[in-house]
Amino acid sequence: MPIVNIIALIAALLGAAMGLLGLINPEWSRKTVRLAPDAEKPGGYSEFRASFGGLFLFFNAAVIMTIIGGNGIIGASFAAAMTWIGMGFGRVISMIFDGGRGVRTGYNVFAVAFEWALGLMLLAPFIGHIGG
Repeated sequence: MPIVNIIALIAALLGAAMGLLGLINPEWSRKTVRLAPDAEKPGGYSEFRASFGGLFLFFNAAVIMTIIGGNGIIGASFAAAMTWIGMGFGRVISMIFDGGRGVRTGYNVFAVAFEWALGLMLLAPFIGHIGG
């Protein structure tokens, strides 16, 4: 397996593990993203399981399956990469425009670095394809 695929596989496995953990333990997701369900509008934990659990697990599982199967790896890993990079971009925009709301935190700086690192790792097959 080419090294660029191994790099993307590591990132996808990490994303899938985060999704599985969020699916099994929505409280972990809630604490990780620093949100709380609205007591007046029940169903918040379903959102944590869906968004931070099911979405992360199955989206990254699709990338893992394309890497292992050898078909569509460039497109699948590119789509996943853009998702992670977009999450980091949204945080940067928030830190620029929402600074007065207390969002310029060490957590958000770490989250941007983490999201962009996974995004770049998932871009490895695409970069390897255009570079070679």
